[in-house]
Amino acid sequence: MTIDPLALLRMFVVSLLCGVVLEVLWECLGFLGFALRYRRQGGAVTFDDTPVSLIVIFIKDVFFFTVAGAVMAVLIYWANDGQFRMLAPAGAALGFYICYRTLGRLLSKLNEAMVKLLYAALRMLVWPVRKLFAAAKVLTGKVILLMRRYRMKRYTLRRIRATNEIRLHGRPN
Repeated sequence: MTIDPLALLRMFVVSLLCGVVLEVLWECLGFLGFALRYRRQGGAVTFDDTPVSLIVIFIKDVFFFTVAGAVMAVLIYWANDGQFRMLAPAGAALGFYICYRTLGRLLSKLNEAMVKLLYAALRMLVWPVRKLFAAAKVLTGKVILLMRRYRMKRYTLRRIRATNEIRLHGRPN
């Protein structure tokens, strides 16, 4: 059984590209995890033992490795006709490593700046809504206060009438 060298080269190049795509997916998930764990006051919660941080990291890892396993299975069956050759996983690992050491380092350093920019943009977009809700809160507080004063006034007037009625006619039996 001979294997065409061009087919092996094609399989290796495709597996390199799959490794690059998996690294970009890893960095995107890292950005998403960073954004979910971001705190404005102190940066990101990195690897603390906070439950939210651990849950986000766990879900991110499970999702990535599920997708990576499915991509590798499809790659092996598509490129190798279902036969396992070490060239496909090696090519994917090499593509992942090369991209991790070059583009991945840049993206991981940019994560915090991108998250800060994203949160600043969201704060600017949400600012009118927050002001609207603050105005509505003040307005409803004033309306509630006026209603409470009106009820107290009615209650006081009823008590005064009842007291006057008792003075005029005496206490009812």
